[in-house]
Amino acid sequence: MEILEKIEVSARLLAEIISVVLITNRQHKNSQFWGQKTGCFARFDVFSS
Repeated sequence: MEILEKIEVSARLLAEIISVVLITNRQHKNSQFWGQKTGCFARFDVFSS
């Protein structure tokens, strides 16, 4: 029974971590910094080709 409780706690923690990572990732993509970064990559591609 103790093993099952540990698995349940681990699964709950993992689910929380995944949701935090997804939310952070989504906010990052919507931020101005992300737009500037992708803009820089686009300009860099133009110069390199």
